[in-house]
Amino acid sequence: MVDQFLIQRRVARGMAKAAQKVGAPAQIMRPTALAAPLTTESRCLMADFSASPDYAFRAPPLWDKPTTWALMDTDDVRSGDIIVAATGTYFVSRFEPWRPVSCVLTNSVVSLTETAMSGSGVTTDDGSLTTGICTVAGLQDPYGTSSSNTSGDTTSATDWPAYISQPKAGVMPQSGTSGAVKAAAYGLLLPLMPNYLPRPYMQVTDAHGISYTIFGVTTSQYGSECLMTVNQA
Repeated sequence: MVDQFLIQRRVARGMAKAAQKVGAPAQIMRPTALAAPLTTESRCLMADFSASPDYAFRAPPLWDKPTTWALMDTDDVRSGDIIVAATGTYFVSRFEPWRPVSCVLTNSVVSLTETAMSGSGVTTDDGSLTTGICTVAGLQDPYGTSSSNTSGDTTSATDWPAYISQPKAGVMPQSGTSGAVKAAAYGLLLPLMPNYLPRPYMQVTDAHGISYTIFGVTTSQYGSECLMTVNQA
């Protein structure tokens, strides 16, 4: 009978030794709150990141392919862990015993703001939302042109490392307003957040102050993938 725990311990020890040889110091943290996750208490380890799971290290990650594989001690790794290294800030998207750790190389820091249309993203311990889903349908305001009335808006998740990209081919968001100019659309990859899920119609603000509106969300135990449009004043 295969002893997965024994195999995992030995593989983790081997990866740790390899990282000591070719890696560099990094900080790994496990956020427990929604505010400023990069200030979470961290521990130091040696790590390196490869664009391929065979750790060939032949080339850096491509601009539109943020997935990397971490070479490091994997004894205590979970989805949602954040790793700050000399080569960038990463979040762990998936880890399975004795296999390479899949990470996403981030290129931005974002904050999420709940709106009256989105509702709260807070979840219970079993992953259920504490409030109902948005039931608003029909004409919406994807450009944020009516966002001057923000009395009901609450910024709930602040300064989260994320990856912002162009969306997948064929994504053409529509405002539903006759004659409206199409807003630029982007993809957003977010790490697993503690007891929280992004929701449609939430507002996203990046480190440069650019504001977006989420119009599609896919969530899993490995993080969230969102589609969003740029808000136009």
